[in-house]
Amino acid sequence: MSFIVYTTSNAFKNYFKGLAEQSVEFRKELTAADTKSDNLLFFHITSYGKTGFDWLNNFAVEKNLKIVMCSNQPNIEEMLEAVSFGVKAYCNCYMQTQHYLQLIRLVENGQSWYPPELLTRTFELAHKAIHGIDVEKLMADLTAREKDISRAVAKGLSNKKIADEFNISELTVKTHLTNIFKKLQLKDRVALILYLKQVKTNH
Repeated sequence: MSFIVYTTSNAFKNYFKGLAEQSVEFRKELTAADTKSDNLLFFHITSYGKTGFDWLNNFAVEKNLKIVMCSNQPNIEEMLEAVSFGVKAYCNCYMQTQHYLQLIRLVENGQSWYPPELLTRTFELAHKAIHGIDVEKLMADLTAREKDISRAVAKGLSNKKIADEFNISELTVKTHLTNIFKKLQLKDRVALILYLKQVKTNH
């Protein structure tokens, strides 16, 4: 997979050059280019502002591209707007290489990535809006083991660590997660974590 980076910032361009081992193409103009679906597109929203969101709405979303939005000053409002436009990930432009590698791996596998600190604040805001939820009723369809694995995911444990903790195989963990996603009608781990934070399954 190669990367396409939309930015007008030389600082971000130089930073990205230092962390990417894959082939990278830099573009400044927001044109309806012939973009291959297997490319991972990094979009520097700070370079374009509202014009950038208009471009996403008019072109990028229609193409169902794998888009990562990068911001100089990440915030909840911008993150949620990015999500509404189908962006797969949202991050600080200058975050550490290890976080970029994690983000890239998740997006390549069809999952999403958002800054943990923004997710935490989003969880807190969501929780304030959902007082009175019957936790047991919402989680009733999960087995005891599925609830345990759900709580482990909420703690940020990897599949391997979950497997070790419950003395089961990673394949079994993946099977449980597939069942959990299906029962709760969720897409991936990020959605599961958000759900769990909302309903406080670890109470």
